[in-house]
Order: sequence, then C-alpha cells, then structure tokens
Amino acid sequence: MNNPAAGSSGGGCVGPCRGSCGCGCGSTASTPAATANPPGLSALAYRVGTRTAFLATMTARLSSADHAPLAALRTRDPADASMALLDAWATAGDVLTFYQERLCNEGYLRTATEQRSVQELAALVGWRPRPGVAATAYLAYTVDPNTAEVLIPAGSQANSIPAPGESMQAFESSDDLPARAAWNQLRPRMSRDQTAASVTADGLYLAGTATKLAPNDALVLDLGTGTVQAVRVKAVTEDPAAQVTYVELADWQGGNFGAAVQRQALAAAREAMAPAAGTATATRVGLILDGVENLAGTVPAAELAHQAGTIALPALGRELAAARERGYARLIPALEGAHAILSTIAAPRPRPSAGAAAGWASARTAFRAGGREENPVDILVDGLLRPSSVPPANAQKLEHSYTATFSGAGEVYPQLLSGLYANLAPTLFPALAAEHISSSTTLSVSVLRQRSPLFGHNAPVPGSFKDGVFVPPTSDWDLALDEHANVAYLDGTQALLQNGQYVVMQHGSDTDPEDFKAELTVIKTVRTGSRRAYGLAAPATTMVLSDAWWEPRGRDFPDGADTMGTLRASTAYVQQESLELAQEPITDDVAGKELELDGLYDGLTAGRWVVVTGVRTDLAAPGVQGAELLMLAAVAQTGQGDGDGGILAGEDRHTFLTFAQPLAYTYRRDTVSVFGNVAHATHGATRQEILGAGNAALALQQFTLKQAPLTYLAAPTPAGAASTLVVRVNGVQWPEVLSLGYLDGPQRGFFTSDSPTGTATITFGNPPHGQRLPTGTDNVWAGYRSGIGAPGNVQAGQISQLATRPLGVTAVTNPLRTSGGADAESADLTRRNAPRSVTALDRLVSVGDYADFAATFAGIGKASSALLYAGGSALLQVTIAGVEDVPIDPGSDLFRNLRSALGLYGDPQLRINLVAREALALVLSAKVSVLADYDWTLVEPVLRAALLSSYGFDAMALGEDVPTSAVLSAMAAVPGVDYVDLDIFHTLQAADLTAGVANLAGGPPSDPVQQNLRGTAGQLPRRIAVAPDRVEAGVPLPAQLAWFQAAVPDSLILNEVKS
Repeated sequence: MNNPAAGSSGGGCVGPCRGSCGCGCGSTASTPAATANPPGLSALAYRVGTRTAFLATMTARLSSADHAPLAALRTRDPADASMALLDAWATAGDVLTFYQERLCNEGYLRTATEQRSVQELAALVGWRPRPGVAATAYLAYTVDPNTAEVLIPAGSQANSIPAPGESMQAFESSDDLPARAAWNQLRPRMSRDQTAASVTADGLYLAGTATKLAPNDALVLDLGTGTVQAVRVKAVTEDPAAQVTYVELADWQGGNFGAAVQRQALAAAREAMAPAAGTATATRVGLILDGVENLAGTVPAAELAHQAGTIALPALGRELAAARERGYARLIPALEGAHAILSTIAAPRPRPSAGAAAGWASARTAFRAGGREENPVDILVDGLLRPSSVPPANAQKLEHSYTATFSGAGEVYPQLLSGLYANLAPTLFPALAAEHISSSTTLSVSVLRQRSPLFGHNAPVPGSFKDGVFVPPTSDWDLALDEHANVAYLDGTQALLQNGQYVVMQHGSDTDPEDFKAELTVIKTVRTGSRRAYGLAAPATTMVLSDAWWEPRGRDFPDGADTMGTLRASTAYVQQESLELAQEPITDDVAGKELELDGLYDGLTAGRWVVVTGVRTDLAAPGVQGAELLMLAAVAQTGQGDGDGGILAGEDRHTFLTFAQPLAYTYRRDTVSVFGNVAHATHGATRQEILGAGNAALALQQFTLKQAPLTYLAAPTPAGAASTLVVRVNGVQWPEVLSLGYLDGPQRGFFTSDSPTGTATITFGNPPHGQRLPTGTDNVWAGYRSGIGAPGNVQAGQISQLATRPLGVTAVTNPLRTSGGADAESADLTRRNAPRSVTALDRLVSVGDYADFAATFAGIGKASSALLYAGGSALLQVTIAGVEDVPIDPGSDLFRNLRSALGLYGDPQLRINLVAREALALVLSAKVSVLADYDWTLVEPVLRAALLSSYGFDAMALGEDVPTSAVLSAMAAVPGVDYVDLDIFHTLQAADLTAGVANLAGGPPSDPVQQNLRGTAGQLPRRIAVAPDRVEAGVPLPAQLAWFQAAVPDSLILNEVKS
C-alpha cells in the first residue's frame, strides 16, 4: 500500500517499502499469541506476547487503515515521546504476561515450582507433604559400680560429638530403663574346671608360667577316676598374658595319651558289662562301644570325646533309664558301671564354629554369575555386607514361649519367688551364686623333678688276674644279695625324697633302649647312707617301695629275668612336686542363640535389649569389629551340661542368655562384650515453650515455634510419622488435626504448617471450624522435640555426651550407628505422591466380723476369717495380706498389735489363729487377634494393663476362685481385640517354683508346670480353684490368694495371632 505521507520529512515512509523502513506498513499484528499447549509438558507456555511482539504489533497498527487518526504520526524514532510510550506499554505487557504465565504454571501440580504452590495443590486432594523422621539409636549406659540399680527415665538426653562439618545432635531415650553396674559390659564365660575327659581330649592346663617343664618330663596324673598313671610331657606352651601353661601329654612310651586312656576306658566299660553278657541290652551296648572304639587312634582325642559325649553316652543313658524303669536288676549295676566309665572320656564340645568354616571358605574357588571366578575379596565383601540379625521391633513383638519361659532354671522362677516372698529378694541370688551344683573335680597332677640312675650303674665289669696276668672280664657282676623286688638303691644322696611320694621305676634292656617298662609306685620308707657293692663304695639312697618293680635274679628270684644289665639300664624318676591346675580356657567362638556369661546375673529378663560386640571370625580378614542388636528371649541360671542331662563336675551357676534371633556373625570369645544397659532412643531434644497469650478477638491466631525443625517419629500410621508436638491452653491439651476443616463448631484443635526452612507454625481455629483461643496471659504452652532428618544418622560411638545425668550414670555410647533419619519430602516427591494418595467397724461378734476388722486395720490390705476345727477344738483363723502385699512377719509390730486387738475386741475365750496368706502366681499364655484397624504394639500394653487391673493384687480376694470365662471376658472387652485363644491358664505355688529353680538341666518346664500344657492336661479348667481357710490332715492352712505378678511380665504371655 502507499503511505499518504510519502515524501514528507521526519523519517516518514516515502514509498512502497513493504515494511523495510520500519514504519510498520506491510506488517501484521503478532499478538495475542496462541496459548494452547500439548499434554505432558513440564512447563506451560501462557504468554500472549513479549515486549518485542507487543511493540511490533502496536507499531504496525500505526500504519493500519483501521486506525486512521494515527496516520499523521509518521515518526518511528524510539526517542520520540509517542514511540517511547508504546515501548513502555510493550514492556508492561511483557512483565504482565510473564507473571501471568508463572501463575498459570503454579496452578498445576506438574508445572508448579514453588513449594507453597505444590503444598496447596496437594492439599486439594487431602495430601500433606510428609515431614522428616527422626533417626533411631540404641544407647548403652554405664553405671557407677558403687551405685545400686538405677532407673534411667524415658526422655534422658545424650548428645553426639560432631565431626568436621557436622553439628551436635541430641537423642532421647524412649522408655524407662532399669540399669545396673553389673550389666555395663557382660562377658562370656572364658574358662571352666578341668575334668578327666577334658584332660584326656585336650591336654593339661597349669597355673602360671614358671612350671619349668620340658618335653619328656615325667608327670603323675590322677584323673579322679580311681587310677593314677605316669605320663610324659610332649610339648609345653606358655601364655604369659593369661598366666597359664598348656601341656600336651604323651603316654610313657611317647604315644598318644588320649587314645590310650580312651581305649582303656572302653575296655573297662566292656568288662563292666560282662555280667550282662548274652542279653539284648549287652549286644546293643557292645555296638555302641564298637562305634566309639573304631575312632580311637584314627581321629583326634577331642573328636572322639565329642562323639562319646554327644552320641554314645546319651545312648547308654537311655539303656540305663529303660533298665531302671523295667526293674532289670541284673542289668542295672552293669549299665551303671559302664555309664560311669564312659563318662570319664566323654566331653561334649561344640561343633567347629561358623567362623572356622568361613575362614576355610575364603580360600575356596567359586564362580559368580557370568562365569567370573570368585576371589577372596568377593567373599570378604559378601561377609561384610551380610546383614546383622533382626530382633523383634519391641518387647511387645517378642514371640514369648511358655515352654521356654518356664523351662528348668529359668529366670522366671527366682523372680516369682522374690515376688511372692519379698524377704527372699536380697538373699536368693547371692545364695544361688555360692551354691555348688555339681561335685568338685578330684583331678591332680605332679611332676617328678629328678631322674636318677641306680647304684652300680657305672660299676666297671669285674676282671681277674691269673698267674699275675690280667684276664679280661667275661661276665658282668651278679646282683648283690640285698637287691630286692621292692627296693631301689639310687646313686647318690636324694635329700628331698619323702615317704608317700610317687616314683616311676623305668627298667629295661641294656642292649635295646626302646625295650623298657615303667612301674608307678609309692615310697614306703627312704633313707640315705653309704653302700658297698659292685666294687664300689659310695653314697646311696635306699627306697623301699610299696610294689615290686623288678625281679632281680638272686636269692629272692633264682630264675629272675632281671640282671646287672637291667640295673644298668634302669632309671628312677623321683622328687614328686605338685603342680597347680588352672582352669581350662574356653576358646570356642561366640555364635548362635545362646551365650553363657562369666557369672550369675539376676534381674535380666526377656524383652530386654542387648548389644553384642567383638572381633568377627566369620571373615577371612582378621580384626574386623562387629556389633549386633539383640533381644533377650529367655534367661536361665544353671551350669554347663554334660550332654547326658547332667551338669559337668565342678560347675557353679552361670547365667545363660537366649536371644530372640541367633547371631548373624561369629565372634572371637576373648573380644566379646555384651552391653546390658541398652535403651531405645530417637533423634530430637525436648523443648518446653510458652508460645504467648491467647486473644479471643483474633481469628485463626498463629504462633511459630522458636526451635526448628519439629521432630516427627516414625509410627505405624498412614502418614508414617507422628508429631512430638503437644499444645496446652490454660493447662488443657488441644488436639492436632490435619486441617481446620475437620473441626465442627466450637471444637478445640489446631493444625501445623512447616515452612521450607523447617519452622513450624501453629494455627488455631475460627468458628464454624474450630474454637478461637481464649484470652489470657501466656496461656498457650507447647512441648515438643526439635531435630530431625539425615543429620541424626551418626556413626557408632559418636553419641558420648550425657546431657541428662541420672544419679549413678557415668557414661553413654552408641555401639551401633544410628539410622532411619530422613529429611522432609521435597516438592518433586510431593508431585509424585499427591496423586497416589487418592488411590488408596469395732465389735467382733460373728465370724465375718473378724475379717472385716482385720481388713480395716492399718497396714492390712486383705483379710478372711473362718471357724475351723483342729487340734480337738474350734479355732477362729484369720488370714491377712499386707497393703500391696508388703511382708508382715509374725515378729513385727503390725502383726502383734493386730493379734492383740482381735482378742481385745472379740471373744476372749475364742482361740484365734492369725496367719499370713498363701500366695499363688497366676500364669497365662494366650494368642490374641486384633482388629484390622488396630496395632498390636498399642493393644498389647492395654490388654496387659486390663488383666493386671482385673486380676492384680488389689483386685483379688483371699480364697477367691478365678473363672476362666471371666478372664476371657476381660480380655475381649479391650478395644481392638478380635478374639482370644487361651492356651495356658493355671497357678503356680512355691513348690512349683522351687522345682523350676532346681531343674538345672533346662529342657521342658518342670512338673507340674509341664502338666498344665494343653494336650498334657486336656482342656483348660473352667475356673482356677483358690482355697479358703481350711484344715488338711488336721493342720489349719491359710487362705490362698492368686494374682498376676506385674513385676514378672513373663508370667503373662500374650502373643499376636499372625495371618
């Protein structure tokens, strides 16, 4: 088109420029631009134009016929005021459309970039970005040895030592922890008394390193089995650190000592069975002994001892038990003799540990997927990556076993005894610890320090002179007439010999050094002096022995086999010196589910956390430290078994720990330490804060917490976390809600929101959605914990500062690294998670008056009375129990004053018998199913509390029966309980509990505990009978009282029914 102002000045259009001159002619409008977007974009294009496009469009319209009044504006100079105005509007449009586009993007979850936008969009579907969660730690406390038991309360705080670039992190314990100094670091048992079997199998351990023993020295060994034998030292190994000397033994001829003793024992066992020859039992025993004898000399003595202890001895024990049961009088003595003999060489030993196996496996050649040859590093890394054992999540999750809990020597027995009889508590365990539960070993050993030849050993062979010419000797000396079979003349003076000492007389051939015999005998008398014989006159020591040691040819034995040559080749081993025995070290690796401790420890119970640490032996690389978190499943107080249902000789009680899960690794025993004062803890420090004053004039009043970030704990909820925030207004706790929209009318409540920096803001309601805060002064209070996320994941040993120091606690550490701390959900994660959330009295007249009077007497908690007939006349018996079952001794003021009051306010002619209650422990084991919306971890404590409340000491009456149906009803009434399967319900009295303590061998529960198992005693009783005051066999007995022992959780076993 032609510009009407063509040819004019001012930079106007002068011809058909087609837009090339910048006047705008020939161009078209480029705004508004299209705003349609294809799906799937990460950002939306929603700008109708940019500055350039807006300016170009407006410039073009200056030349448009549609805007004729603007035709006179012919300048296009940017410096012109008109053009500058257009430029300014183009810039304003550019800014406006930029923000419009950003607002459009913030309106969609996929394209929003602001955290607030993402949160608000997610809230439209009810999604709230997940907060971070606190890390989990297990804190091991150290208690001062001079302090008694300490209760470390829940919420006790410990801090970490920050590494470079880190900040200090606070951790707090989750539960109350009873702690004792004895439990600081429990150690495994490291040694035991030596026995005949252990010496035979493994050698001899002597105390100290100054034994001055050398190979081939002579020893006199008494194994305590009725025989004393002479042996030799094969090798000596000294351990200065342990102050122990290990002696490897050989028989007198230098052969295998263990194999020789084992063959002798097996032969003696066969001889013991001789009176039963021809019986089927003797045949079976012969086969058993054959199996062991075939191993003698072919396997190490320790392995044969193991086979004898784990296979042969139990089999022989079963034969003996069967003979006793059937009354086989001929067989019983024979079997008892054989069993006793075999037990002297039977030493049960653990199988080779997994650590040894792993060490061997590290050298093997194997192949990985793809055919690559596996190398030792592969195996090492595999071992290092092997996860540790996983214990139950908490004590409520522990699968309790009635059989295991009430097995022989279980910890539950002394605990119940102490619970029923409080005066036993201070003395029971010290007495048990001092008790010897098996016979002491009579093993002894001594060394014969001196080797002495006999007098005449160096006498020259006699020659003669004939006609003045010396004639060489043709024969040796005849034995002197004073040589006797039980007499030995030692060369020289042996001043240290004494009557009663053992000596070994070794004699043999002077032509064959390997042809010799040895006789062990005892000195009857000994004297020193000079002797003249065999052309010699010299000092000699004369020993008269208890036994003949040779047959000297001469007056006593004209045809005796021993001559001067025998004398020359004989040696006497004398000068007996006793050696002190040491305990046999236990060197087996620590592995599996059971650990024997080095002493007797009371108070340890099932459900307690422990941490086992030590040097791992299941790896080829030495010195690698390992640690595992474990939960105690059972505790027993017994001794080391002998493999045949008995206890090894010389045993005292030790504590045996049974873990809920076996150890995943094996550990070198001398490096193992068990932390016993372990508490579960979580990241975060508790804060108490006054938020401010409530103002009823303000709607949606807000407060911001001063400490950030707010701690959330991992929880089995849909959100996966639970806030630690507690808000109180005027001392009343207000609940937290997800949104004020959940509040109707004047309901109390608040919700929290987190800023990107982690600061939490609390918002209160406004009717009709919640209640405003009441006006007050500093009446809004908050309690919470701060600290969350990945910073709480610290290394083992890093938590070592006690911020809370209960009296007696001296130190804390974390043997295991902390884990599980995670930061809050990011915007990207919220974008992914939000859509997923929508998919888914005073005068005593009647019998009952006496009980009522006694029950209201200060210090008496329960009382019953009955008119009984015993001893030929009537008596009124009153049974009492103290408040909270405090012990009431007959010599106490309370007992005496009550007895006097009963006589003073009652019939003075009536015989009154005041006694204390007979206690019964209620024991229950049940499986419980919970409803789908309930968590067993939360239901179990409520259920336990309901039973303790309904059938605890305070709720029960003397002589009151306990109906089974009532117990079931009480359990079923707990919210969340679906149904109850009652397995065990009965009572245990003192006799039952003492039987359990005495059952040292472990195994199934003691009678009558075992008789109460379903299938053994049939169906459960309809009620538990609890006897009132009564007379039995002419003796008045007190009323019984049965209740659940809250202090002994193992007496109330509750397990979840798992689908």
